[in-house]
Amino acid sequence: MIRNTIYAVREDGLGERLCSIFNGLVLEEIAGVDFKFYWPSSKYLKGSITQAIGSVEEIFSEEFIQKYCLRSFEKEQYKYMQPIEGDVNKYVMEVNNQNREGCCLVPQNNIFRKLRIEKNKKSEIFKKVSEQIKYSDNIALIKKSLEDNNVSDDLTAIHIRAGDIIYGKYSIYPDFSGKVITLPLVLHIISSLEGKNIALFGQEEDMMKIITKKFGLIDVLEYYNGNEYTTLEKAMADIFFMSKCSKIFSGSSGFSRFASMIGMIENKNVFDILNLKDIGCIIDGEVLKNREILNDKQIAYSYLIAFNKSYGKFDFDILRGFIEKAISYDVDNILYNFLYSVLLYVNGFYAESEYQINIILRKISHMTYEEFEKSDFKRMLKRSNTVEKYAPIIKPSKKNSPLNAETVYRFFNGDIDEEILYQKLIKKT
Repeated sequence: MIRNTIYAVREDGLGERLCSIFNGLVLEEIAGVDFKFYWPSSKYLKGSITQAIGSVEEIFSEEFIQKYCLRSFEKEQYKYMQPIEGDVNKYVMEVNNQNREGCCLVPQNNIFRKLRIEKNKKSEIFKKVSEQIKYSDNIALIKKSLEDNNVSDDLTAIHIRAGDIIYGKYSIYPDFSGKVITLPLVLHIISSLEGKNIALFGQEEDMMKIITKKFGLIDVLEYYNGNEYTTLEKAMADIFFMSKCSKIFSGSSGFSRFASMIGMIENKNVFDILNLKDIGCIIDGEVLKNREILNDKQIAYSYLIAFNKSYGKFDFDILRGFIEKAISYDVDNILYNFLYSVLLYVNGFYAESEYQINIILRKISHMTYEEFEKSDFKRMLKRSNTVEKYAPIIKPSKKNSPLNAETVYRFFNGDIDEEILYQKLIKKT
């Protein structure tokens, strides 16, 4: 390993990869280290409708790729860099010290939040780095067309993200709840920004048009000149457009974070400005006011967000109210029953928990294997951080678990596949 080299090697979505690359280029500029990135192939590159991502050649210029992109990288032998706080000299020292310890992987979060530097100097560095990023011909053309369009700099952007559940293209993972702003919360933010020029960014054009017309927002699509963009091109257009706004409201989104970096503008996380105690009431109010543009799954997922954000912080009755409302709006989704059974189990309501598990098993028994394989419940079991948070009832040590603990735990650890799990679960009904 060359000790003064740092690497961006994210394997997830487009926004997180771009943020990591931007961070690496900034560290190269201020700390004098070399920077390289690796653009690994992933499941997201295989015709996915849920991720706006493409090959490295689709995004960057040949010149940029030749200068910075590695064709292979062994990530396992290195560690991610630890947070740094201080002035530029401290960053230089820490980057090199961590590099010697093998901490040379650049994270995707805002690692310059605690960099003590004059605002003008920081803006100068970020602008220089933004100009260093060279895009492919198609992406560069999109960027130039928006620059030529005279986007007003007093616009406030609201980025819904790609819209897990809002647009029906994503699975309902509880741990995605910090990334997406569901529609009731979007409507609340719009009303709280009354008098501002607002541009809404998302992927579902029909829903965007309804909201834009109803609330008199700026129609982003008009700036795209009727171009038939691919998912990747539309994502990059949104990023470039957002970067020209005065402020961005979003969830924990790599898209909006990257836009704020290249535009040197503020990116406010909605969940940092909303009072957690108010989220349930906000959802209730927006459902009453705007029921005609809210479908049941949007509402259900909104209550799941309230449940997930409040889990471990509010008392049982409040959490129970949230998850029961989620179930009432999306009765076929066994994931909600599963989370309800967990809540009941950890609070000592064993009979009620078992009742919810029996509902799950009964619903699974009416599913085909293909339906089960695509279910949010099955997919959630694949995500360790969600299972660890919510699923004490599937741990083998819990002998009283109403769910087939051993079977589910073996599935979670990769010892059995989906079909075996499915067969074992339907036999319990």
